[in-house]
Formats: sequence, structure tokens, C-alpha cells
Amino acid sequence: MTFSLFLSLIGIGWLMIYTVGYGESYQKGINDFLLHTEVGKQTIWIGICLVVFFFIFIIDRKFWQTFAYPIYGVSLLLLVVVLFLEKRSRGPPPGLSLAVFPFSLRSWPNLPPISQWLPI
Repeated sequence: MTFSLFLSLIGIGWLMIYTVGYGESYQKGINDFLLHTEVGKQTIWIGICLVVFFFIFIIDRKFWQTFAYPIYGVSLLLLVVVLFLEKRSRGPPPGLSLAVFPFSLRSWPNLPPISQWLPI
């Protein structure tokens, strides 16, 4: 049930992005579609998300119960690191930049405590 809702939300979001960007050069081929359109980039991220989801799903429950608090501590430490290493701008801090990829750490501390209480 939950996985079905997850997939339906992903599908609805993808269709919304596809509809908004319709006519953005969708006819030129699959490589141009994936690399040069917003919906193509979103498709790549959806694929990465599903692979990570299944990888996390197959990990045993005892792993999450054992390592929830250490992961939580590391994520809190990374939030403190962001305070000192982030570039100043207006608005909320953007996070860290790993090479050319910006990496936001704001929601990470919420995940380990939640995984500790899940009745799986």
C-alpha cells in the first residue's frame, strides 16, 4: 500500500513536470530528452531514488536499529559543519558543496530517530 502511494506520487509529479515543459525538444532522441530537459533530469533522479529505495529496503531491520543513533549523531555533526563551511547568502543556508554538486543536509537528522521507532 505505502509503496503504491509512493509510486503514484512520483508518477503524478513526473507527469506535472512533463506537462509544464511540453514541447521543449522532446522529439530529438532519448539522450537529448534525458540530459537537456527538466523532465529528463527528473527522470534520472527518479531512477536513482528507486535504486536507493530498494537498496535501503533490503537492508535488515536490525541494522537500522543498531546504527540509527550513530547515523543521527553524524548527521547532527554535519549540520554543525554546514554552519561554518557554507557560503553566506540571503535565506536559509544552502548546505555543502561536494565538487560541483550542492548537498543539503537539513532533513537528514529526522531520518534515524524515525527509523528507530518503526515497527517493521
